[in-house]
Amino acid sequence: MPKILYKARSIAGDDVTGFVDAPTAAAAVARLKGQGLVDVELHESPGIAAHHDDRDVESARQAAFLLRVRARPGLATVLGEVARRSRGWIAIDIALVAAGVAFREPGLFAAGVVGGLLTFGVPTWRHRRVRWFDRFLRAMAYGQWASARREFERFRRGTHPASVQLQIPFYDAQLRVREGEPLATVLQRLETVRGTLRPDQFPARSAAVHTAAKDYDGFLACMRSAWQASPDDPSHQVDYALANARVGDLVLAQELLSRIDMEALEVHGRPFVLWARGLVELRNDRPGAADTLKQGVDGFLKIASPVALSSLALCSGACAIAMQRAGDAAGAKAMVARVWPLLQVHADTRLRAEIEREVGAP
Repeated sequence: MPKILYKARSIAGDDVTGFVDAPTAAAAVARLKGQGLVDVELHESPGIAAHHDDRDVESARQAAFLLRVRARPGLATVLGEVARRSRGWIAIDIALVAAGVAFREPGLFAAGVVGGLLTFGVPTWRHRRVRWFDRFLRAMAYGQWASARREFERFRRGTHPASVQLQIPFYDAQLRVREGEPLATVLQRLETVRGTLRPDQFPARSAAVHTAAKDYDGFLACMRSAWQASPDDPSHQVDYALANARVGDLVLAQELLSRIDMEALEVHGRPFVLWARGLVELRNDRPGAADTLKQGVDGFLKIASPVALSSLALCSGACAIAMQRAGDAAGAKAMVARVWPLLQVHADTRLRAEIEREVGAP
């Protein structure tokens, strides 16, 4: 059963973090509320949580660390956790160094230095894969395909947790399409991993490959398949609603959005809801579209990972159009200018044409 990462508050007002065993997001929220917790936030979908087999459901410390890493990714956060967990050994290392200096014993001094280097050096060495992955995502966002391939090949070597290993073929597929390999060939290669994923996860991950190839019919079909395979997962419902708001049926998008259980939706999914709602309002010429899309942009800006850069750009582009139509031409131009390098890579034909016609390219 998935062990879903969550954050909540106790009745006394204390922050509570941990993992909750639950088959669905709604069941996870209900279970946590049944424990007397309030302000429940799920930080991943059940489908993603199901692939993490290294979690201790009793470990609040592990959950708190994962939340810190998501909020402030980087080596400093990792080393801070190492320092917290290794306080005793660090104290011994410091004592050895001090004793070596005080008593002029090179052996004690060396032992302390080596101990400190091992304590912090090993995590630093392992963290290099995270840096390679972040650089890969950033290169993909900006359309730097040669750089993306170089960082990806560095990252993919070696062993990975199951949750990461499952993602690698799909990132490789996106990059291959961007490099010019035919979509049909790339999709055929992906079929070899279909059986390793849940029925909803394969089309959900394949959708990005179709987007990379500018195949929006395929993108929409993948999102539909993922939602139909797991209709009780609100993340798939949001993805399908957004796909329709972008390139499909606006009426269906509105219907799907009206049924979303926001409490059961993972926290990082909330900006996608605002993006989809804002698009529906924009396409229907409703007032308030700019405000809704601005809230979506603000939400994406709070996501620390470069994985959100393309979504930030697309939401910002739609927001700029809404701002232009609302009479804020200067704000619209500024909004587009901030993300134009990303929009040139990721904007669909309609969005880019509207931006260039109504707002103007920087």
